Amino acid sequence: MALKFFQIPARGCDETETALNGHMRSHRVLSVERRWVDVGHESFWAICVDSLDQQGESGGTGGGRRNRVDYREVLSPEDFTKFASLREIRKQISQEDGIPVYAIMTNEQIAQVVTRGVSDRAGLKEIPGLGDAKVERFGSRILERLEELKDPDDATNRESV
Repeated sequence: MALKFFQIPARGCDETETALNGHMRSHRVLSVERRWVDVGHESFWAICVDSLDQQGESGGTGGGRRNRVDYREVLSPEDFTKFASLREIRKQISQEDGIPVYAIMTNEQIAQVVTRGVSDRAGLKEIPGLGDAKVERFGSRILERLEELKDPDDATNRESV
């Protein structure tokens, strides 16, 4: 996520407005905060745009497409199976709640859940970007799916120890 700040003078500034509109068109906007700053003739709108960079994490200018990670290459086959299953449950939640999938969890967060072996709410909260609200709202379904994905042999081996 990236924050970008704009100041639009009360008397108007086409250049700044164009920059703001261009930024919002070229990024996936998560939120916008506007505040009126009253300082007489110098009054302005202070605008903060929180967005995902469409050009990738590096901020490069790679044609407007985000650099994508191929998680098949990065994760082990077992972890990729879990990753794909968690993406499915994320998509179901997204459709049921009418919210974008990235607002639930990003692919990077799902990969971290899998590679860290998260199995409880505390583990979910350790993933950057998954705070109390997201864990409260979506955590139980994510953890249920993780439980379903556990290797039955693991449970047997743990019981016999």
